[in-house]
Amino acid sequence: VAVRDTQSVRWVLVVSGVHPAGAPFTGMQYWVGDFDGATFVPDHVEPTPLDYGKDYFAGITFNELGEADPVMIAWAANWAYAGTTPTGGWRGTMALPRRLSLERDGDRTVLVQSPVAGLETWTSPVPGAPHDRYTAAVIDVAVGPAGGAVVLRSGDDEEIEILVEPAAGRIGIDRRRSGLVDFHRDFASLDEAPLPVVAGTLVDVRIVVDVCVLELFAAGGRLAMTELVFPTRPWTVHGHGEVVGLVVRALVEPPAPEVR
Repeated sequence: VAVRDTQSVRWVLVVSGVHPAGAPFTGMQYWVGDFDGATFVPDHVEPTPLDYGKDYFAGITFNELGEADPVMIAWAANWAYAGTTPTGGWRGTMALPRRLSLERDGDRTVLVQSPVAGLETWTSPVPGAPHDRYTAAVIDVAVGPAGGAVVLRSGDDEEIEILVEPAAGRIGIDRRRSGLVDFHRDFASLDEAPLPVVAGTLVDVRIVVDVCVLELFAAGGRLAMTELVFPTRPWTVHGHGEVVGLVVRALVEPPAPEVR
């Protein structure tokens, strides 16, 4: 994988196994290092979570797909409750394909993730945003040093809260009141991750929600979180605190393929 703004190319070893929250949850982690065709030597012994959310597992990578970087697609679910998710007629889905690159961050080389090119062509601005109702959308926001939150509300008693706290160095997704949460004892949760941020600057956050899958990319893609949510009605988007430039774009159907 290429390291941004350098001539360096490094190897990334990705393993699907235990989630940072521990059993019974599953997750993905990675190491950056060197590989000579036989032996992989990591830069650091301790792994880094690839995605801090509860629902990103068993990702596989592809090359030569029109993207300059490798592309990963993974299962958006967790073995802890995969068999009981409240969906009718189907069970299980995939997360967005995301491109992978590397970036230097102090003395470490870290993975950078972002949705593949073309996502914008599937969206359209919605008049009256951010208070219209959505089932699927892309939400872009910047949060100042004082911190803030983006709240997706579905009626009076359902909400998903994305908390951004630069001073505390953390970001979180609270899905404890996100709709259908009682189908499994381990589903309702507040999941947090360490937020990579430069003091005094805005934190960029992109949130992509498609019905029941929420994917978050923050700090230029150096942090990713994927979570299942099951609201019972369309939701509205609200910003609180030092939220700057909240932009919501509704997801639309991709264009039909050209018939030849």
